Amino acid sequence: MMDNPHYIVAISLIENSDKRAMPFGGKSLTLKEDQEIFPENKAKIVSLELLFRVLEKCETQNFRRILTNHSLFVIKISFDLMRSKLPILKNKWIETNETDVFINELKDISTIVKSINFSKYDGIMFKEV
Repeated sequence: MMDNPHYIVAISLIENSDKRAMPFGGKSLTLKEDQEIFPENKAKIVSLELLFRVLEKCETQNFRRILTNHSLFVIKISFDLMRSKLPILKNKWIETNETDVFINELKDISTIVKSINFSKYDGIMFKEV
């Protein structure tokens, strides 16, 4: 087992009746995946799982994305930082709605930060933030 394992985490910035929410979910990386700069296959899995969770909530609640191009992210982060820093960043963003500050602070604690977009012909695309 690694001393400080990394996780791949999908994060969504959404709003419901002027109340912000930030659902996120992730998975630990295997040693082989952790050696990859960006484990794209695992990123697609956690992104899809998060989108299904958000979609299920849409059946009973009226959610919308905060920003079109910066409302869904995937990050690679150590377990320790995910556990200690990510909840603090989440609460701060929910209180302030300072998305640019959130993204910069996310970059400070993560190895990789990518936005997730979808194109009809290209499928799921990850873009460095």
